Amino acid sequence: MTKKLGKGLEALFGEDIKKVIDQINENEIPNDIENQIVNIKVTDIMVNPYQPRKVFDESRLKDLSKTIKEFGVFTPIVVKENEAGKYYIIAGERRFRATKLAGLKKIPAIIRDVTDKEMAEIAIIENIQRENLNPVEEAVAINELIESHNITQEQAAKRLGKSRTYVTNLLRILKTDSKVMDAVLESKISHGHAKAIAALPNKEQRMMLKKILESNLNVRDVESLVKKTKPTTKKNTKSEDYTYVEDLVRNKLKTKVEITNNKITIKYKGNDQLNRILERIGALEDGN
Repeated sequence: MTKKLGKGLEALFGEDIKKVIDQINENEIPNDIENQIVNIKVTDIMVNPYQPRKVFDESRLKDLSKTIKEFGVFTPIVVKENEAGKYYIIAGERRFRATKLAGLKKIPAIIRDVTDKEMAEIAIIENIQRENLNPVEEAVAINELIESHNITQEQAAKRLGKSRTYVTNLLRILKTDSKVMDAVLESKISHGHAKAIAALPNKEQRMMLKKILESNLNVRDVESLVKKTKPTTKKNTKSEDYTYVEDLVRNKLKTKVEITNNKITIKYKGNDQLNRILERIGALEDGN
């Protein structure tokens, strides 16, 4: 079994994980890490269960595999060893897939001992910053980061080097109709299209989606059409500030929250969840 190196992200990579991942991806490997690279059998490696990317560009993978077949893998992947002596990919799944496609038996890797949460965070950071995720994949990944780490949208934005507005707007795509999300995931429409119709009721979103696809409408065209339907949907629109505060309260209480003018609605299921909510807001009396 290959020796594992260090524990904890700061001990492994220093305080700036993103910088080291960038260095590895650019093949600018720090001297103290370069001598830790080992060759691992491809058959011993499994994909990251927290990988946010669901679709890999086959043509780009084939191009990368041709380069790897001719010149080898210059940039090591980062992996985590499991109890069975196998390895989960932390960063570098595209290189791993291309290496398999090229028919190579081994791949250079750096082994790190990290928690599941840390593995998920690194995978999200690498994909968002390096791999140009589809907007739906990116939104799902950021939402998972927020929920698994119990952080706010603003804190997530700082970790990812994005603005809070960017994160807030991106997460709105998760509130669109499933048909709309599928269309974005399949690159049939853009995030801009989805954002423009997000405030519409689901039935009208699907109708608008059909118009977009049939008439090849651009985002500006869609925004104009949505404005014409505003009178019927005005009551469903919500300011960005309300949406942001809703997310803050929901992340704190771990339940559905709705905020409108002068009113906060907290939803719960059963007494157990109610008690947990009361405990989180400090409303329960000590049982002395």
